[in-house]
Amino acid sequence: GIKRLVIKTTHLAPKAGSSYDLWRRATTKFAKDSNPDCKVELVDFTESPHNLPPTTTPVAEITYEHGVTEEIEAMGFVPDLIRRISDAKDPKFFAPVEEDENWEKEMDEIYEIAIARMKEKAAEKKRRRKQQAKPGKRGESIFEI
Repeated sequence: GIKRLVIKTTHLAPKAGSSYDLWRRATTKFAKDSNPDCKVELVDFTESPHNLPPTTTPVAEITYEHGVTEEIEAMGFVPDLIRRISDAKDPKFFAPVEEDENWEKEMDEIYEIAIARMKEKAAEKKRRRKQQAKPGKRGESIFEI
């Protein structure tokens, strides 16, 4: 779970709405009942003595029970952020990803397939343009009456 959530923002910041939305969702009765040990704080710099400039990017500082602290800047779509926080509750989320040995070969194959499809589409487009440019049967003019 989450031990602590600190949302640092100023109401004049570009993405301040999402930070206040996250705070509102984190302080609902349902959220408090599901994780009563989580401490949620809202630090609004417009009311603090530090008084940061209004262009300061909102930051969510999350401390998980497994000890990892994460800062997420420029919060956007809140449901995506909540999903990310939920996934990060698992310590494996921060574990380094092991690279597959065949990934380069797979990427080359995907690249070749993509280039072949692009060439096919370009050829089809060229064929359609040629067909549209033909006025009728050979030797006929569309201007003959």
